[in-house]
Amino acid sequence: MKYKVKGEIYILLKEIVEGLQKGNFNSDPFGYCTQLFFLLENRLETNHLDALSDWMNSFIHEVLIEGKISRSADNEITSAILGSYILQKHERLTVEVDYKKVNELLKQHCDDKGYYFRKNLTYTICLALGLFDHKANIDCWETTRKSLQEEYKNGNLQCDSKNLCYYTLLMEKEDNKKILEEIAKSTVDILIKNAPIPMIRHIYGFAWHNKRFIKRN
Repeated sequence: MKYKVKGEIYILLKEIVEGLQKGNFNSDPFGYCTQLFFLLENRLETNHLDALSDWMNSFIHEVLIEGKISRSADNEITSAILGSYILQKHERLTVEVDYKKVNELLKQHCDDKGYYFRKNLTYTICLALGLFDHKANIDCWETTRKSLQEEYKNGNLQCDSKNLCYYTLLMEKEDNKKILEEIAKSTVDILIKNAPIPMIRHIYGFAWHNKRFIKRN
C-alpha cells in the first residue's frame, strides 16, 4: 500500500485556500489559527497567507493586549496564544505579548489539575504548546503538563486524532523521542488498518512527519 504525501498535502491546501477566500477569519479563530499553522509549518505560500498572518496579529492584540473577549473565551484565548506561538516561530509576530498578564488571564479558566475551559483537552494541549517558551511565567503550566502526560498514558489522547496531533507537536517541542516513536508507530498501525481515508489524513501527515522515529524490522 503506497501513500502520496504531496497529494494528501495539496488536497488539504486546496480545501484551506477555498476557506480563506471567504475572508471572514473572525468567524472561526481556532480553525483559521490551525490553518495558519499548517501553511507555515509546511512552507506553503498562498495569496492569502499575508492577510491571514496580519489578521492573527490583530486578533492577538485585541484578545491578549486589549482584553476584548466575547462569550467564546475558550476559542478566542486559545487561538490568540497558539497564534502568537506560531507567528513567533516563523518570525511573523508583530505584537509584544505580556505573559505575566496572560498568566493572570488564564487563572480564571484553569482548574486545580491544570485543565483549561472545563477540561477541554484540545484547548489544554494547544495552550501547553503555545505557552511552552514562556512556561516560567505560567503558574499552572507544569500541572497541565503532568495531567496531559497521564491522559496520554491512559490512552485518552489516542481516542481523538486531532488531540494526538497537537500532542505530537508538543512532544516535538520537548524533543521527546521516546513518545514520538510510540506515536509514529501507532499512527502507522492506524493507517495500515484504515487506508488513507479523509477522516485520518492528518494522522497520516504526522506519521510521515515523524517517520524517522519508526523502527524498521
